[in-house]
Parts: sequence; C-alpha cells; structure tokens
Amino acid sequence: MLMSLRLASLSEVGPRKINEDRLDFWESDDGDLFVAVADGLGGMGSGDIASEFIIRRLRTEFSSADFSDAGLRSLGQTLHMELIKLQQERPSLDKMATTLSAGRFSNGRFRGLHCGDSRIAVARGDGVIRLTTDQTEGQRLYEAGKLTKQEYRHYPRNHILESALGAEKQPIFQTVDFDFIRGDKFYFSTDGVHDHVKLQELRNIGRRSNDPEEAIVAVKDLMTKRKPTDNYSLVVVFT
Repeated sequence: MLMSLRLASLSEVGPRKINEDRLDFWESDDGDLFVAVADGLGGMGSGDIASEFIIRRLRTEFSSADFSDAGLRSLGQTLHMELIKLQQERPSLDKMATTLSAGRFSNGRFRGLHCGDSRIAVARGDGVIRLTTDQTEGQRLYEAGKLTKQEYRHYPRNHILESALGAEKQPIFQTVDFDFIRGDKFYFSTDGVHDHVKLQELRNIGRRSNDPEEAIVAVKDLMTKRKPTDNYSLVVVFT
C-alpha cells in the first residue's frame, strides 16, 4: 500500500485568452497515485485540444501500463501516433502538439514519463533536483558545452522545443525512476511556472508550508507579483 500522500494543484490562464495547459491526478483501486501535466502548443486554440487529448488518453492507459523503461517509451509513442492520427483526421489541427510530464507513485517508488519542457522536480531536506530534462535548443547547447550557465539563462532561443507529442520530428521520451521517502515534496510544472519561480524558491516554499494547499497559494501569490507571461500550472505532492 502507498504511504499517505497529499496533493494540491492550480492551473491559470495568465495573460493569455486560452489556457492550453492541462493537468490531472487520480488514484487507482490499489492506492497508486498518478499525476500528469501537459502544455499544449500550436495556437489558434489547438494547443488546448492537444493537451486535453493526451491527458484524457493517458488517464485511460496509465493505470494498466507497463512501467518498465521500454513500456513507458512505448506508451509515449502510442500517444504521439494517436495525436498524429487526430491531426490527419482534422487538418486544421495539424500544427498542434503538447508536452507531457507524468508519473505514478507506488510503494515508495516514482516512475515517470517525460517529453518537452514541462518539469518534474523533487525537494528533500535542504536539496532540490529536477528529475526531468528540458528538451529545448538552449538546454541541448548548454549540455554540449556550447553555452555557459550565464549564456544559457539569456539565450534568446531558450524555449525552442526540440521534442513534443504531435510534432513532425520524432519525440524524445525520457523515463524517470526515483525512490521517494516520507517528507519528499514533488513539483509538476509547466514552463509558465518555472520561468518565473526557481527550484530553490519552490523548495523554500515547500519547507515553510504545512500542506500542499499552502504551497500552491504561496506560488500563486509569487506568480501574481512577478506578472505571469503565459498559462501556468502546478501540481504539488507531499509524501
């Protein structure tokens, strides 16, 4: 059985007319917790269709999925091809795509699937780490040593995605495997959040919050002060 987990979330439209972010969370019959966030792309209203489609399909498939690395990547590919098929059936949606960061909490182990630049991070004590890697041009150049940390922060093409479900180019699917313990705090975010709130700030907010709801309120207050530039969504899980 799963240790007691507490969760809270927010999803805000920010300055945009349409919220193209989607999130979901649910518990299986045997007590596993599933969490997912997606950030739709494509404009003209189609980004929200892509993220909604993927989150809905994920909820159907995730509970019975094979959570090996190969099984998770196979699931990601299946979702990608289903989105491509929807584009072919509805040509007006041919530019839509979406990120996806999702996973399962089960018996002290977190297993996840990631594509794009949404994020999963975890804080433990004084530390905080990202469990996922942004699949962007800026991140690739930084990892290749072609950008310094300072250059990466101000790189003008930092948000050019190089992987997304529904994109023309074959997506990259990253899997996540992390053993969690009581007191860990997980953050599932779209880039509207982590463009404005640093990892260390999320850690600090979590440390002074008694529950996930308090953390969500603190992040929303901080986002309001810093004037969001995009939709922004966050799921906080306290183990």
